[in-house]
Amino acid sequence: MKESLKLYQEIEQSYLEKIKSSIEKIRQNQKFLGEGKSGRVYSFEEESFCIKERINNNPEFSFNDIESEMEIQIEATKYGVRVPLPILTLKTANGKKFLVMERIFGTSIQDIEEGKADFPIDFNIEEFFKEVKVMMAKMHENNLYHRDLHSGNIMLEVKDGKIKPVIIDFGHSSYSYGEDDPYMEENFPRIGHNKKFPKDDLEIKSIKDRITLILTKK
Repeated sequence: MKESLKLYQEIEQSYLEKIKSSIEKIRQNQKFLGEGKSGRVYSFEEESFCIKERINNNPEFSFNDIESEMEIQIEATKYGVRVPLPILTLKTANGKKFLVMERIFGTSIQDIEEGKADFPIDFNIEEFFKEVKVMMAKMHENNLYHRDLHSGNIMLEVKDGKIKPVIIDFGHSSYSYGEDDPYMEENFPRIGHNKKFPKDDLEIKSIKDRITLILTKK
């Protein structure tokens, strides 16, 4: 099996070599950022990129392959949704798969719920979740559904004095048209089985309710 590299933006050769070197030493000198059902995310010192290593190729946990996941993120950006900007995907000769994208300097709502991080100063829950809803509406208007919008996949980015939501992890995202139920996959993850994904809007409401409860206790 040969190495396979796909670029999603123009980068200098020196930057590409830095990324590839970081992938080679992924478990030696990295900062662990988080882990989902299908991948672990790492960063290096203050580098502007992060690396997601695909750790589970079972379709139940990784509906999209790494290229599809990155292409969906690019499309979401075109719709006006703040996501980590894709840089490249890499499949190594020994079969490992990596997604490299913009590093978001911030924290996830899940980290706040678990007591690993705190709310940024001047956090406004109404403004924040209004923006989340607007981004989801833009996706839905373009027939794109996230389908895995738990609190670990909504980040709070503090940039230029503003707190903005960032939507991450499009591994279960999909387009849906017509009368089809966007949250239902028939014969998935295998023939004869159906999988129902969580509805984006209901997940947003549930997360907001939990965060509201945390804030009222402060």
